[in-house]
Amino acid sequence: MLTPPGRVEARVPALPRSQGKRVELFISSGCNLHCSFCCESERIQRKEWMPWERLIGWLDRAAASGCRMIQFMGGEATLHPRFPDALREAKARGLSTFVITNLLRWEDPAFAEAVAPWLDEVMVSMHAGSADSGALITGRPAWYPRFLRARDEAARTLGPAGGPGRRARVRASTVLTRASAPELSLIYEALRPLRPERWILGNAVPVEGSRADPMDTAAPTGDLTIPELRALQPALRALSAQCAADGCGLVLFCFPHCVLGPELWDQAHDFFVENQDLSPDAPAEARDVNFWSEAEYHETPRPVTLARSRPPICAGCARERVCGGHFTEQLRRAGSGGLEPIRGAPPAEKS
Repeated sequence: MLTPPGRVEARVPALPRSQGKRVELFISSGCNLHCSFCCESERIQRKEWMPWERLIGWLDRAAASGCRMIQFMGGEATLHPRFPDALREAKARGLSTFVITNLLRWEDPAFAEAVAPWLDEVMVSMHAGSADSGALITGRPAWYPRFLRARDEAARTLGPAGGPGRRARVRASTVLTRASAPELSLIYEALRPLRPERWILGNAVPVEGSRADPMDTAAPTGDLTIPELRALQPALRALSAQCAADGCGLVLFCFPHCVLGPELWDQAHDFFVENQDLSPDAPAEARDVNFWSEAEYHETPRPVTLARSRPPICAGCARERVCGGHFTEQLRRAGSGGLEPIRGAPPAEKS
């Protein structure tokens, strides 16, 4: 990720040839939102951009390494003054392009037209289903109508899903908070015009550096308790069915399996290793993937553990080998009440 001036070496290290599929490239530390759960809350307010010469150097090295795709990251990567140019330069080097974005730059039709021909994948971050909850979560009172305008422009320029004019694969992600939980169907309805192929719904991670403490379950933007997560089962089952009917796969990220119930186990995505696109050709093992960013080069892969653990009550659970448990910090603060380990062979696994 970007680091303060004086802490980044002038020399960009060469990348060895690798079977790694993607390069994570953090080109912006700025963001036009200030989401309550964002762990980079302080850094994104500094509004720093990767220098163009350094960005080109990274693209050259990524292409030489045998990597296949550049994941443009931030902050909000699209705020980089030369983001459309960066996409074109990546494509000129034979690299596929991916961006995680809150989509607001698509409010500008000229921007939407400029980036559409060069984008292969777009991950849309969208975390509220109304103006009121959006103001709480994003820190921007006018966010919701702006998002709807940007969504319509993105839907127009990216083209119909599965059609000959489709220019990019669209995915979506939503962080579950107390404010967004009652609005999950509204969030999905707002995303539907984009025809996402996947919708990743994950719990807010209790990490340091966020604008609001996700562990404050009394706060409107805080995490849900374990019993409250369990109470979402009917809503999640309905959403899963609706998504499937639309050709969109619902992916439930960082949910204990006993909270979800057997009907949703196929949607659970635990032990998450770099396959954010959740595509069928995602690597089966962590060692198949490497990461690079401006501040650091990871010679060995790093699985994303998100500080989850299984408390003693989970011992002997029939889902122990495939469930990551719950957030360690949340268990430390609130205990494991509400977790109900599954004893014996669960119904979905009986022959």
